[in-house]
Amino acid sequence: MLKRIALGTLLILCALALVTPASAVTVNGVEYALLAKTKILMENSADCEPLPANTLGCMIINGNVAVSDTNGFLHIGSNNIINGTATADHIFFGTNSHITECRFNTSSGVNPATVCDSIVTPIPAGVLPIVAAWPPGPLGAVPVDPCVNAAANVTVPAGATQALAPGCYKDVRINAGGTLNLSAGNYVVKNFRMIAGATLNGQGSAATSVNSQSQFITESGVNINGVTIKSPGTVGFSVTEFIKIFNNSNLNDVVLYAPTSAIHLHTGMQANGLEAVANFITVEPIIVVGQPPSPFCPCFAEFTKTGNNVFLFGGHNLNNPLNLFFLSPTCDPGAGVAVTATAATDATATLDVTGKTTTGMHVIVQGPSGTFCSAALLP
Repeated sequence: MLKRIALGTLLILCALALVTPASAVTVNGVEYALLAKTKILMENSADCEPLPANTLGCMIINGNVAVSDTNGFLHIGSNNIINGTATADHIFFGTNSHITECRFNTSSGVNPATVCDSIVTPIPAGVLPIVAAWPPGPLGAVPVDPCVNAAANVTVPAGATQALAPGCYKDVRINAGGTLNLSAGNYVVKNFRMIAGATLNGQGSAATSVNSQSQFITESGVNINGVTIKSPGTVGFSVTEFIKIFNNSNLNDVVLYAPTSAIHLHTGMQANGLEAVANFITVEPIIVVGQPPSPFCPCFAEFTKTGNNVFLFGGHNLNNPLNLFFLSPTCDPGAGVAVTATAATDATATLDVTGKTTTGMHVIVQGPSGTFCSAALLP
């Protein structure tokens, strides 16, 4: 019998924050986590049944995945797990993948009977295309607005926090460790770039919308919360990537929408309440949880050491007053020494390591609902 990863097990993942789930992309009463017009490419991933302690390399999608067109193609890589329905005219099934329900007309790869809990083939008449009027796509057209050409640039300095009111802007950049807080409303920008460890906070995907006329690109380890990100993309359909989310980023209550172009989701991304819709979607090993985890663990994406301080950033729930911090040669807090947090926010913390041995040590944060240990060692 095929093994299952229960949703409750996934909810212990500590890199996800407690938020309200995104407003789901729903077509004909069906909600989708990933929906493409022509193709979805899900890359091969690690074998994560049962769920390992280190989930980097796992591809687990809790939600429905579909390709709309009557000749659409869905590539499901080896070891991919879809806890939901996979729908496309043609589906390639990778070795040891696992899907709750498979709906297709033709298939390739391994025998669907070995990886699908249930199968519907052929797809009933009228199901495809899932979205008949594409463009504009399931969430409508994304307007082109020339206001961005004469607008002002916005740059958030490294480590700083800045607020921005709805309006029209040219190039928006959040530097490393910086935070940009958006009010409810609509934002139009020419380009949007997030540097490693940056944070973007909206007021909910149904309340805050960013229309990036060109690309929306992040570096690794960013945090995006409560926002819809969209792009008008190309004039005709293309596979040009207008939205790119890089490695080890955390997304909570986020909609990504590029109806005429492509979206690329990179390895290690963890998302809580994600909907991604595009002409073409490339998915490296990521984890998508459909509901907010509660309670949730403290965590961080990266750290640096300067003098007697270790700085943690790109995190969640680091300012819980019940947290304890340790330096340890292993991921066991009991094998290490306790250190004090001299300052903490939800996403950052400063640890005082005066007089402590730091070389070769893991950084550990232990909260009421779990423990997070850095994979990297202090230099």
